[in-house]
Amino acid sequence: MTITNEYLDQILAPKLKEKGLNQKQTSFIKLDISTRLNSILSVWNNKNERASFLEMSREEAVNYEPKAPSLLVKMLVNSSIRNSVIEDLHADECYSQELIGEEKVFIDDDDIKEITIEAINFFNSKDIFTDLPSSEGISFSKSHPITYKAFLELSKISSGTTTYQPSKSEYIFSIEEKYDFNTNSVGKNKTVVLSGFDPRFDEYLSAVIPRIRKDKAIFFIPCFKFLTRNPLKLYDVFELILSSGASIATFNYYIENGFICKRYDFLPAPHSTDDVERQMKNKKGLSHKHKQAIKFVQKNT
Repeated sequence: MTITNEYLDQILAPKLKEKGLNQKQTSFIKLDISTRLNSILSVWNNKNERASFLEMSREEAVNYEPKAPSLLVKMLVNSSIRNSVIEDLHADECYSQELIGEEKVFIDDDDIKEITIEAINFFNSKDIFTDLPSSEGISFSKSHPITYKAFLELSKISSGTTTYQPSKSEYIFSIEEKYDFNTNSVGKNKTVVLSGFDPRFDEYLSAVIPRIRKDKAIFFIPCFKFLTRNPLKLYDVFELILSSGASIATFNYYIENGFICKRYDFLPAPHSTDDVERQMKNKKGLSHKHKQAIKFVQKNT
C-alpha cells in the first residue's frame, strides 16, 4: 500500500464516513486528493518545481498546528488536502456535482482543522519522500512561466526583496471562457459567495481583472485563500495580471514580473473583515515598496 492510499483509506475515509458522506462522495474526494498528492510527490526531487508550487501554501501552513512538524509537510498538506474538493463541503454552494447528495453534508471549521491536523501528523510520522510515485508531476513552469518564476524567487528568500529577469508568457486566455456571467460594471465592494474551490471566474473577478490589466494597477487580496483554494485558478489569475505589467499585493507578499517582496514574520491568514482591517494597519516587517502598496490600497478602499 502506498503512503497516499494508506492516508486516504485509514485516516481520511473514516472521517468522511463519520460526517455522513456516502461511498460515491468519498471515492470522489479520495481520487481528487490522491491525484494532487501524487502529482506533487512525483516532482519532489525537482527542487525548483517543488519550491515554486509549495510557496503559495506558506502563509497558511506556517501557522498550522501542531507547531513541531516540518513546514514542508504542512505545505504539502495545505496544497493537496486543504486545497482540494474538500473545500466544497465547507461552502454554502457546492461546485462539484459529485458531492451533491440527497442531504447537504457540511464540514465546519472544527472539522477542517481536525482533518488538517490529522493529515499533518500522519505524513510527519512517515518517511514519505523515499518511495515517491512515478505518475505525471505537477508543473507550471511552461504553462504559467511568470507566476512560476515569481513563486520560485519568493521561495528563495526568507524576507525582503529580490529583482530578477522578467519572464515572458503566452498563456493569456479569454476571460469569458472562465465564468458564467458577462458584465462591464461591478460595485466597489461587491461580495461574491462561491465555493473556494470553484474554478470559474465570478462576476466580480471577471470585471476587475481587465481593469487591473488595463491600468497596470495593484490587485490586492489579503492572502491567497481569499482569492481561491483552487491552485489552477490562482495561477490563471496571477498569470493574467502579472503578464500585463500589473502587480499583486497581499499582507505577506508583493509581486511584479521581475520584482518580489516577502514580509518578515508573516501575518496569519485573516478569517474575517475585522482581521483584514486590523492587519491593514500593521506595516511591521514590510519592505518599502510593499509598504507603499499596502498604504495605497488602504487609502483607496
